[in-house]
Amino acid sequence: MAAPGTSYTLRATTDQGGEATRSFKTAPPEKVNKVTITPGSSLKTVGVAQPLSIVFDHPVKNKAEVEKHLKVTTSNDTTGSWGWIKNYDGKDRVDWRPKEYWKSGTKVKLDAQLNGVDSGTDGGWFVRDYAQPSPSSARTRSSR
Repeated sequence: MAAPGTSYTLRATTDQGGEATRSFKTAPPEKVNKVTITPGSSLKTVGVAQPLSIVFDHPVKNKAEVEKHLKVTTSNDTTGSWGWIKNYDGKDRVDWRPKEYWKSGTKVKLDAQLNGVDSGTDGGWFVRDYAQPSPSSARTRSSR
């Protein structure tokens, strides 16, 4: 997928030795959508009910498309799912919660391959990917 506001160079060769090079730049986005991820990367330990939350700067109308580009991996194959809500400030937020409480010692990582994804009407485009251990290679506490 070509990202908005990005320069590309294409080089092609034929099996007869012919070559061609072309450069182009995609149009810049009218609006860029950024995210805030909680818990942040400085947090090392969280409670067993802490969700992984992503808050978006602008509205997300293409929720299914955005969600396809979000991947959570855990150190113990914890199953869970995404759920969309409004944040306390009215912004769109998506939480990933485990099906059951986090097991003590679980390490969690988010890989959000959002570069070039359109968040929909009035939301703009994402112009970068986000990868973060969240909680930062953290372990969950066993207390409830």
